[in-house]
Order: sequence, then C-alpha cells, then structure tokens
Amino acid sequence: TCALPIYPLRLQKDPKLEESRTMVRKMRESVERQRGQVEARLARMRSNIERTDLTEGDRRDMLKGFDGGLAAQKKQSNALWDLEAQTVGQVEELLAFLEAKRKAWRIQDAKIVFANQAELDKFRGYLKNVEQLSAKQEEMRKAAAEHSRATLRSAAK
Repeated sequence: TCALPIYPLRLQKDPKLEESRTMVRKMRESVERQRGQVEARLARMRSNIERTDLTEGDRRDMLKGFDGGLAAQKKQSNALWDLEAQTVGQVEELLAFLEAKRKAWRIQDAKIVFANQAELDKFRGYLKNVEQLSAKQEEMRKAAAEHSRATLRSAAK
C-alpha cells in the first residue's frame, strides 16, 4: 500500500498541493512499473524453463506445472495490482476534492478541519475507501502467504 500524501502536517507545507500531486503521479508510475516488472519476471522464468537442459518430456512436464501455477499467480497478482491502482485513484480523487474545496478546509491542531459537515463527510468517505482497499490488499496478501505455506507443507510430505 502506498504512503498517502494527505497527512495534515504535510499538507500544511504544501498549500498548493503541487508536491501532493507529484507524489500521487509517482505512486501511479510505480504501480505500473512494478506490475510490468512482475510480468516480465514471470515471462523470463518460463523462458528459462524452455531453455533448460532436460529431456523434452521433463521440460514439457515442468512447463505444464509452471503454467498451471502461473495462471493462479497471475490472477492474484493482477488483482493486487488492480487494488493498488484503485487506491492510487482514490487518493487522486481525494486530492482533486481538496483542491476544489481549498477554501473550505484548513489545518488546525494537526488535523484537516472543514467548515461544512457535508464536505467533511465526503472527505471521510474518500479516506474510508482508501482504508477498505488497503484492507482488501492485506487480506489477499495474507491468504496468498497462507496458500504458499500450505503448498510447501503438502509438497514436503
């Protein structure tokens, strides 16, 4: 999960939200770069198997096992990266909201304070969405780790 550029004290030092927008742009670029790196790594792994010095039958069996596991791995990886991109999107929307409502909020006692309850509620809604997306990511990572542990335990038997 990404570090949010919306902490009050940080925003206080970035009144025009320029640094915040730069941070979010870099977060989005990082998500896309890392997603691409994972896909490239998986493709290299398959290519390495294809070039191994094995009998044709052993290589075919190894590729079959790799491809079977790869399908599940890619599905899970894509779901995690999609959640990460959605989180960044929510932060972008939150920043756009703060920018559009710049005169309606201020930093007071290290908190973002809104003059209007409806705008505060909308702000909290964005934060809640980010928290929910982050929680989903954490759940998926824990489930994946448990699945990996279970797979290793069953392979060791």
